[in-house]
Amino acid sequence: MESNYPRESSESGASGVVTSPYGNRPLTLIEHLTISMFWFATNFHWGALLLILLPGDMKTLAGEHKAQMLGYVTGFGAIPALIVPLISGAMSDRCQRKEGRRKPFIATGVILNVIGLAMMASSVAVLKSLPIYFVSYAVVQIGSNIASGAYMGVIPDVVPKSEHGKASGFMALMSQ
Repeated sequence: MESNYPRESSESGASGVVTSPYGNRPLTLIEHLTISMFWFATNFHWGALLLILLPGDMKTLAGEHKAQMLGYVTGFGAIPALIVPLISGAMSDRCQRKEGRRKPFIATGVILNVIGLAMMASSVAVLKSLPIYFVSYAVVQIGSNIASGAYMGVIPDVVPKSEHGKASGFMALMSQ
């Protein structure tokens, strides 16, 4: 998604405005879809997790207390969802890594997310442990929100200003 494009520096030497790898030309349909594909994956992931997986797992792990535990796990998961994207977004804005300023956060977040999902699966299928499930769900939330917090800056970074509205429309389309 993000290339190693040059950054324009401010007078103080800090990283400032990022130059789009597309220049000022209009993006193609495929480029818009590619830039917004992460939103499709994220929303598909959370739709399945919140509407299908969590209720089923609570039925398995908590039995007759499934509704109460579902409330606790989703409430518990909301804490990192409120805090982590603010931190990862701000950190990725200032990142000076050669891989790009967003990629390290997106990659780290996706890896943590996958680890958390594997932990959730094993806590249900093998360990039958509600406390481990809560920790696993927190790992998923933290990973997903690290990646999402950084990814929120991709459109302003790579899409020419004249295409921001169109890119936001594609992002909304992929979020549906």
